Amino acid sequence: MGSALMHCDRLAAPRTMSLFQRVLVLFGMAVTALPAFAVPTFYSTEWTATDKSNLTSWSVATNKSGLDAGRSGGFSDFPTGGPFTAVSACDNIPTGWGSSTNTRANWIANQSNCSNGTNIGNGYWTQFIFRQSFTLTKAEASSLQLTFQWAADDSGRGNWVQGTWIPKWSLNSLVQTALVDGIWDATTTWPGPTYSLGPAVTISGFVEGINTMYFWVQGNGITDGMSLMNAQFSNRDIPEPATFGLLGLGLLGVTMSRRRALARA
Repeated sequence: MGSALMHCDRLAAPRTMSLFQRVLVLFGMAVTALPAFAVPTFYSTEWTATDKSNLTSWSVATNKSGLDAGRSGGFSDFPTGGPFTAVSACDNIPTGWGSSTNTRANWIANQSNCSNGTNIGNGYWTQFIFRQSFTLTKAEASSLQLTFQWAADDSGRGNWVQGTWIPKWSLNSLVQTALVDGIWDATTTWPGPTYSLGPAVTISGFVEGINTMYFWVQGNGITDGMSLMNAQFSNRDIPEPATFGLLGLGLLGVTMSRRRALARA
């Protein structure tokens, strides 16, 4: 008999839970039941001799200026109207064209020799707009951020070899006012800071549907292009409206249950 009473007491124990405890239990159950969405992918420019699949997500628009005429070129020299075509891995660079090997690891350009001339001082200054598009749901657009590191040729340090253009990026816009300067270590000595990956860049402000990242690079005609690595989406840790909605439903349910219990008493 005593054992049975103890068993009944254990069964009755949950009735003594406070309102706050009940809300916590319901909230935990609701959050656990939320469906997880797959995080989208932003593809780096990483490639190997046998796998260049990442590059199919990239395209580039190219404008060649006159011989060395573009070294002081600005926004108007960029091909904002396209056309955008497939990129190439920089895996066919003639030795001596600003490179000691025939490849430039994880770099992309408009053609495999990564160049638009024959040597420094005899190259066609070239303006590139590299782009990659991706699709986000409404929830993803409001909750995700994108982080990446990138490098570009040329560095825009203001001399005739490197030009004056600072590599830039933009999100969902080809308008000049939307461009954001890339940031690199300004203390790095020649060949310039932008040839190496800069610090991590983190951006948000996406829209539901198709989003496009643009990268604006000017080259001096030799080993041109860009590289982007360590790209990933992550959550901004902003609770979704659905989470707040579930919490509200939980509170409403507990309140109604409490009122019915008091009414019976």
